[in-house]
Amino acid sequence: MRKPNLEEGLDHIKSRASDERTQDSVNAVYATISSPGPALRGLNKAYSAKSLIELKLNGNILKSKHHAYVASYCKRKVINLKPYDQAYSQGFDLLYPLISDNQELLHWHSQYQLSNFFFDRKAPRALNAEKYEYHSVQPRLALQKDWETLVECSEFILKNLPKKNKYYLIDHQFYIALAKGDAVAMEQAIHELVSPKIARHRNNELQ
Repeated sequence: MRKPNLEEGLDHIKSRASDERTQDSVNAVYATISSPGPALRGLNKAYSAKSLIELKLNGNILKSKHHAYVASYCKRKVINLKPYDQAYSQGFDLLYPLISDNQELLHWHSQYQLSNFFFDRKAPRALNAEKYEYHSVQPRLALQKDWETLVECSEFILKNLPKKNKYYLIDHQFYIALAKGDAVAMEQAIHELVSPKIARHRNNELQ
């Protein structure tokens, strides 16, 4: 497996954030107003990239928050078009509501749980530690500050190790530390999350 190339990654993000590509996405929204889903997803990707560039390359927190707000708002509109879609059950898109620091968007994304429970309603996937939906519920519990349930679910999965999704166990160590306000344990979990081994496997799963 080829090692990740930082420059290639930055070039990819910059291409997504270009003014030309952003304007194309805006034009596409107006051109497909009756079915804007794909165009809104394009706009979400463009502003997500803009947010990262402002945050990591330019150090402009205010612009990063603004772009993250637009990205999160577009994602919300996409979900509203098809709220039961299983693809939206994963919690990976919560980064941009967090960066935006917009309380309305944070509240909305924290409450959105429909697709976590829509499929397999007799035995909800969100209650099965082998499924991604179980892991998707956790960050939303954290946003809701439901610390008791968050710790209970995290401790359960750490005591009953799943056969799959083992690279997500670190998340649950982080959640327990977050609920307890243990900054040292949170920092340790984050360092492990961004370690080359863990990051490589997690990135591959997201592709």
